Amino acid sequence: MTGAELKAALSRMGMSQRAFSRLLTRYAVGSEVTAATVNRWCMGEHPVPGAVALSIALLDLMRDQADRLAEFIGDAR
Repeated sequence: MTGAELKAALSRMGMSQRAFSRLLTRYAVGSEVTAATVNRWCMGEHPVPGAVALSIALLDLMRDQADRLAEFIGDAR
């Protein structure tokens, strides 16, 4: 995943770099990830780690599934 792809994914999900850094710190990596670190990934200054790319893919999948469920529930009414 490139920095531009990470930035686009966060934007698509409506998630700020700061919110993503907090999410990673709390649930994914076990050590502090600062908003500045996420910004460096987004700007291409440092490569996006594989675990971060996987986290984005899973968040995107969960968002897609939630959207589909909402559509299904709406259609069932």
